[in-house]
Amino acid sequence: MQDVEAQVTMRDCWLNMPQSEYQYLTLVERSEMLRHYEEQDTAVVENRLSEQSRIDTLTTNYCRVILNKRTTLEMKLFAKDDGSQNICVVKTFSLPQLNSIVAIYNTDWKKQTSVFDESFSIEDFIDGENVVSEEDLEKLKMAYFPYLFNACLALEKDIITITPVVSYKEYLNDDISNLVKELIKEL
Repeated sequence: MQDVEAQVTMRDCWLNMPQSEYQYLTLVERSEMLRHYEEQDTAVVENRLSEQSRIDTLTTNYCRVILNKRTTLEMKLFAKDDGSQNICVVKTFSLPQLNSIVAIYNTDWKKQTSVFDESFSIEDFIDGENVVSEEDLEKLKMAYFPYLFNACLALEKDIITITPVVSYKEYLNDDISNLVKELIKEL
């Protein structure tokens, strides 16, 4: 019989997260945030940038942390077919548009190859049932270039939702807005 590797909790992931994932929170600060959260106290600490960071949500397989006013961190444990787990990490910045960086790690924090290592293009978000003219496609490309996206992890399910973010809101007239409503989908 094959040994199944011990299941890791999000608490373990939070404490074992390498400093490189968010270098402005030390292990001591992450531990303090966790202690406050577990005591149902305000889990706020001052990070190395003199900004406040806090744990917003922590379950056995999900964590959401407000790193500062402009940055959130989400982590989710995803079970693999072989019984092991991967950690999906989503860092979302709002400067001023939302943009997320997604990475997948094993539970030893070794980066795994994933679809998120590649850039998305606007074509990835066009609903396959729609036929898009070259002219409309060019309009969408202009509105969404550079290609930014917002990623969100689901608390209850093993799902990550990817939504394209309009880069230039001033380019978004009624014509483009209608195209977006018709053609763009979440992944």
